[in-house]
Amino acid sequence: MTDQPKIVWQPHPGKQHIALQRTEKEILLGGARFGGKSDCGRIWLLRPFKDYPDSVQHYRALVIRENSKDLRGWVDKAMGYYEPLGARAVGNPPIIKFNNGAKFYIGHLADEKSYKHYLSDEFQRVLFEELTLVPKEVTYLMVLGSCRTTCDIDPQVLCTTNPGNPGHAWVSKRWDIPKGKPPYPIKTVKLGELTEGVFIPMNYKDNPTGMKKDPFYEDYLNNLPEPLRSAWRDGDWSVFAGMYFTELSRADHGIEPFEIPKHWDLVGGLDYGETAPTSFGLYTVDTANNWIIRIGEYYKPGRAASESARSIIQFCKDNKWTGGRLPSRTYADPSMEVKRRIDEVIQKSPEDIFNEYGLYLKLANSDRIGGWRVCKEALHETKRQQGELIVPEEMPTKTSTKLGFKYFLGENPTFEELIPAQLHDKNKVEDVKKCDIDHVADEWRYLMIMLRGKGVSAKEIQEQIEERDIKRRIERTFSSLDESIDTH
Repeated sequence: MTDQPKIVWQPHPGKQHIALQRTEKEILLGGARFGGKSDCGRIWLLRPFKDYPDSVQHYRALVIRENSKDLRGWVDKAMGYYEPLGARAVGNPPIIKFNNGAKFYIGHLADEKSYKHYLSDEFQRVLFEELTLVPKEVTYLMVLGSCRTTCDIDPQVLCTTNPGNPGHAWVSKRWDIPKGKPPYPIKTVKLGELTEGVFIPMNYKDNPTGMKKDPFYEDYLNNLPEPLRSAWRDGDWSVFAGMYFTELSRADHGIEPFEIPKHWDLVGGLDYGETAPTSFGLYTVDTANNWIIRIGEYYKPGRAASESARSIIQFCKDNKWTGGRLPSRTYADPSMEVKRRIDEVIQKSPEDIFNEYGLYLKLANSDRIGGWRVCKEALHETKRQQGELIVPEEMPTKTSTKLGFKYFLGENPTFEELIPAQLHDKNKVEDVKKCDIDHVADEWRYLMIMLRGKGVSAKEIQEQIEERDIKRRIERTFSSLDESIDTH
């Protein structure tokens, strides 16, 4: 009697089985804790053994995480599956070598230059463990360039991850993860003319073996505080642990665009960058409902001050909701007043250049923690005001003296993507963690702390605007008189 081979692992019906059958170039298993994602990834690496038996000697795979230390547990468990197939782990970081000639390399992205280790190599399979720990999409794309083939094995990438961490925003955007609460559908996305990806959400219910071995884990997940419970138990991509602006939601703060009345003042917020993105937001104050409204945005990297100023002005002129009006003032980063050498004779600051083009800057209060507090208070105030809504054409009979916040849906994609992705600074929890995607948050902060920081009402702001306009007209009149006297 022949002994039956021992089955060391088999996929659960449902998400694990589906993931192992997908043929898209980029697969994302993204969801809650304990969903069986990592185990699925370990077995997924073995698929070419079955699918391409004549080419397996040429098969090379790469396993990546933020740092190699985090992969020790992954390797230990993987060897339980791989050793019966004739595998051994050698070196540090290890290379898993199989008797059939296949090799799995274990790598990390501990620093920005780590990806360079893999640029010249060819890997038919790349497995990213905890993809949202990779803060920049460009780093992922650099490694993705090494997922190619010169043999019969089709190249493919599989990524496992949970919501949250520094890469939350770009991962969510790349796989077009639906906004709102789970459950989410399995979703195919177009990543290029010939390239497709797929998002497969998983949670603890997709891992019956794990739940059988540890029946208390569900109780642990149910008793977590929010937003950790929604992220870890449900795989909710709209909230996650460490999220700074938990108050922001499309339902409470999004508003359908409408034509801005001509008597409403327009103001701007600006965080200027040369190699980094320049973020500009166009805002108004709804004096009826006591709202600061974000109308639209400009967000572009790698542009000089003069080019950014011209582009922002054109953006404002093209805006269909404002009639092409320019903001009366723009609150900006105080460092923009620092002069930089343009040529051997002239020294100008970015502030000077923007002013010359007609975008008049007012340097903002740079208090970070105070600014974030103002932003959060405005989000709270909007929720409190929901029962006091007044139609914009009407005059208020009774409103709060504090300003809430709204934004136009469909006109602020960068704001919607990146503000929810801001994280608490671990060393100073009242602050937002500084990172490569905080420019739109800084621009918003400059505007909010200057408009709302003193707790003034929309009516008081309008009175200040009218008083300023009167002073400006007087100054222009005297300036014209001085020029007339000089010419005579």
